[in-house]
Amino acid sequence: MIYIALFICSIYGCYFGADLGIILLAITQTMGFSGFHIANSIIHLLATSFTIFSIMPFRIGGLIARPKALTMMVGSTSGGYLGRRQAKQLNQNILSSYVINFGLLLSTVYSMRTYC
Repeated sequence: MIYIALFICSIYGCYFGADLGIILLAITQTMGFSGFHIANSIIHLLATSFTIFSIMPFRIGGLIARPKALTMMVGSTSGGYLGRRQAKQLNQNILSSYVINFGLLLSTVYSMRTYC
């Protein structure tokens, strides 16, 4: 069942990606990874692999604007590194509640944009 959930999540992650971290967090918690930091590391590995596979058709087709892509890569890498350092300093319960509340906020905003 977990593999089916990961397969569906990989398709969603390659296509859309919004709230992907929240969905992957739920899957990793279901898999039995109790620590938030361990689950978060697995989430980032999965999301990175989804991203690599999703950009391959664009790369092969020559549709990537290299200067913009490089800027995004630098920003994403530095943000992930600095965010990891900050996340390790926070209490696990506070971090979990922040992730849940941020996911609810994003879901609300996306729903209101779509349906209102």
